[in-house]
Amino acid sequence: MNIPYQFLIVGSSGRGKTYSFRSMNPKTCGFINVEGKPLPFINKFEHYSSPNNWKDTYNKLIEFAKDPNITEVVFDSFSAYMDSVLNSARETKKGFDIWNMYNEEIGKLMFLIKKYPKDIFLTAHYEWVQSEEGAIEKRVKVKGDIICPCKIGLIAGIS
Repeated sequence: MNIPYQFLIVGSSGRGKTYSFRSMNPKTCGFINVEGKPLPFINKFEHYSSPNNWKDTYNKLIEFAKDPNITEVVFDSFSAYMDSVLNSARETKKGFDIWNMYNEEIGKLMFLIKKYPKDIFLTAHYEWVQSEEGAIEKRVKVKGDIICPCKIGLIAGIS
């Protein structure tokens, strides 16, 4: 049994993160377009989804995990997913409950990705932040002052 891989491709907008998936097998790749933007290549994926919100996206991840015809999944993008979670939290919660929900949903997604039974490729945008030690670091862009519990292999830093 092969151990599935989790990959994170991080870069700024317009640098080719999504375009890098143009050669994925259109019959076996499940493509989840969280951003809802048109793909920068002709979409020939048999298993393609552009969910309306983060809940639909989460459910689509589970559906693709169970589909025996799908061998790898593209999740484009983590940043758009978290923006959707934050918008939903702000609509339904108040005060600290907004950030409690936001952090809880990041944890659920990270747990799902960690246990995902297939290879999964995530994209994300980055931002420059100052660490507690004063160093300037490039990190996955998320809203708020949370520490993303991402233990995902970074395969490319597209700048």
